[in-house]
Amino acid sequence: MENIFKRVNLIFAIALIIIIIMSILLNTMKTAQTIDASDQEHLERIKILIDPGHGGMDQGASGDLKIGEAPINLAISKKLMKFLEGNGFQVKMTRYSDTGLYTGTSNSIRDKKNEDLRNRVKLINNTQADLTLSIHLNSFPQKQYYGAHVFYQKSNQATTKLAADLIQESMKNILDNTNHRVPQLKRDIKIMDDTTVPVILVECGFLSNIEEEKKLVNEEYQEKVAWAIYTGIIKYFNEL
Repeated sequence: MENIFKRVNLIFAIALIIIIIMSILLNTMKTAQTIDASDQEHLERIKILIDPGHGGMDQGASGDLKIGEAPINLAISKKLMKFLEGNGFQVKMTRYSDTGLYTGTSNSIRDKKNEDLRNRVKLINNTQADLTLSIHLNSFPQKQYYGAHVFYQKSNQATTKLAADLIQESMKNILDNTNHRVPQLKRDIKIMDDTTVPVILVECGFLSNIEEEKKLVNEEYQEKVAWAIYTGIIKYFNEL
């Protein structure tokens, strides 16, 4: 009798393990289906523009490690482009190297920055992408702040807020589940105020926080950031 009970318990335990494994596999398949997106033809019609912030003489923010924001923005953007193109999106970037979007006709640093912004706005409007993502890094005088933060524009608020919400959620789930930031409306920057197409701004973290800065200069973490943004983009276009 004791052997029978042991055998029944063993069978029950095995059955329970099988149920748990099947549940995990089903959830994984469901997630993969969401990320892969079933309508490949739909994806191939979608145009994405990635705007790696700063570049050239304008290196953007920096932290204790004295590494400029511009090359990190570019590295994350290139990884994001790879993920998107791998799933059939049409992808362009505003810059592909550590250069600014200004010419030799601008003399002062201020003139170069103004020309750079004008050219980014022109490129964003001319490309007419379904979604433009401007990739940046944050910096505050107070060094305790950390975490990715996504911003949306006023002129295309209905669509860009949805995109910002889903990308913010994805970055929280993949990068740091203690990050409780919520997307915010961004005003008074040219690439969002002077553009006619949907644009969101993704601040991928804080260079002013040494612990997050160490992560952001790491190539594996940059890939993780790009994957988090990519996953949010997939969810966004699946909801449209």
